[in-house]
Amino acid sequence: MIKLYIGDVLLKQGIINAEQLERALSIQKQTGSVLGEILVKNAFITEEQLTRALSRQFGLPFASRANGLLVLSEKETLKKLIPEDFSRSHNMAPVFVREGILGIAVVDPVDVITMDNLRILTGKNLMVYIGMKTEVQQVLDELYGGRASPGIARIAQDAAKASNSAVTVVEAGDEKADLDKSVTDEAEGAHVVQLINQIIRQAIEERASDIHIEPMENFVNLRFRVDGVLHEKPPPAKQLGAPMVSRVKILSKLNVAERRLPQDGSFTVKHKDHMIDIRVSVCPVVNGEKVVMRILSKQAVELDVVKLGMEPKHQEDFLKGAAYPHGLILVTGPTGSGKTTTLYSILKAVQSSEVNIMTIEDPVEFQIQGINQVQVRPQIGLTFAAALRSFLRQDPDVILVGEVRDLETSELCMRAAMTGHLVLSTLHTNEALSAPLRLKDLGVESFLVASTLVLVAAQRLARIICPDCKEAYKQDKVQLDALGLPYSEPFFRAKGCAACFGTGYRGRKAIYEVILMNEKIRSGIQGQKPLSELQGLAKESGFMLMKDSGYLKVQGGLTSLEEFLSIIFVEE
Repeated sequence: MIKLYIGDVLLKQGIINAEQLERALSIQKQTGSVLGEILVKNAFITEEQLTRALSRQFGLPFASRANGLLVLSEKETLKKLIPEDFSRSHNMAPVFVREGILGIAVVDPVDVITMDNLRILTGKNLMVYIGMKTEVQQVLDELYGGRASPGIARIAQDAAKASNSAVTVVEAGDEKADLDKSVTDEAEGAHVVQLINQIIRQAIEERASDIHIEPMENFVNLRFRVDGVLHEKPPPAKQLGAPMVSRVKILSKLNVAERRLPQDGSFTVKHKDHMIDIRVSVCPVVNGEKVVMRILSKQAVELDVVKLGMEPKHQEDFLKGAAYPHGLILVTGPTGSGKTTTLYSILKAVQSSEVNIMTIEDPVEFQIQGINQVQVRPQIGLTFAAALRSFLRQDPDVILVGEVRDLETSELCMRAAMTGHLVLSTLHTNEALSAPLRLKDLGVESFLVASTLVLVAAQRLARIICPDCKEAYKQDKVQLDALGLPYSEPFFRAKGCAACFGTGYRGRKAIYEVILMNEKIRSGIQGQKPLSELQGLAKESGFMLMKDSGYLKVQGGLTSLEEFLSIIFVEE
């Protein structure tokens, strides 16, 4: 969903002035309150002006008593269909039901999770209107007979009726019997079980890689990372923050009572017949505990070197490097750039019944049949270095080390590479040829690096322009000249539509820089040449650097120039 900037909308329409907006934003920063409510409370706008502005922004009909859209029909049917507690707690007033459609007036049009709950609860498609809070409450009083205080226990029960949701927890362990009770007790009956299920389901359907639940002073911040970018979602109520964390902890088999130390865990969910692993990290922060859930779909990644999106030259070099009987292959890049996927693809390329492949990872992200995979456990002494020493006694042909982090691990990788093993690992550097320099910084001798290194690759992930809304345009040639980039037509840019949730992008592809070692580059590494000279030697040998590879994807219409410039440094 496209993020709403209601302050800018009201300012553009001349309903408020810049001074009023600035003052309201200052109050919001201090209190965490909703901007629209602040504007109404301070008499900068009326409630009707706010609601009509939201109506225009979201394209939803404005419902009021005056225009006849907030007139109840079939009261008894509506009362039976939706519990009073649910309607009042979410400021949602049902106004009619016919032919499988439920007409409902809402105050908060971005509360999509609750609307999904309502669809499940009633089994009806929704026709959504937006109404003023005072009038919506009047309709609720008329429907249910006077003002009632929301019973949170009832809300939990109502949501539980809908819990045959599209997301089912598979690995809940022996604690499952007491799980609902412990959570609802802490939340005073709040529907956190259903809420967490809905958050996970929505994240999966929006192709999110991570879910962030962050406690703020006056609200809970909910964000999804989609295609590498964080997007805000409607925030849950502040009082649900701690119960939501507890729910996730129980699913992940973590210590619910421990709130002072970071904890890591995992659980598995089933979504539309697909098994999805959820990796959980809980970290104490000022206002409580922050939760990050990493979504690892086993169906989402195709482990095939040919389908990684490499340029033909890069693919050729990669397959040559993977065919070496021994040596060291390094894949570099920042966190979240797809290094592990690339390494797994190499493993799949070399996998056969005649090859013994062993991996040591932190964590094991994808389980591959026929490969021996080990999870790092530092608390019991099972580190990368300890596992590597053991691997060398297991008669391996190919060894994957999740990351080279220290001198001991790097030296063991070198030893394994020199004694007849193909070793694959990752390193955190920006350019491919920074890897030898990084290994030197760790304490590895340059001659060892030069003699063992077979191939080094760097990569970034670039967002793909959504095919449903991409549009062509003419790029300013002056800007390209200033960046040293050749001009071509047409360029494509992201526009935004429902299919890409307004972002303009859908999915990501890797941009690579692949350097297959030769005598010139090996001599440069052994002679401890600086990065610029090593890159010059690579260019002389015909290797394509990341800048050139990325710009080809811009010219091919796969990604936008803006996305390219955001991930690739171009000297002006």
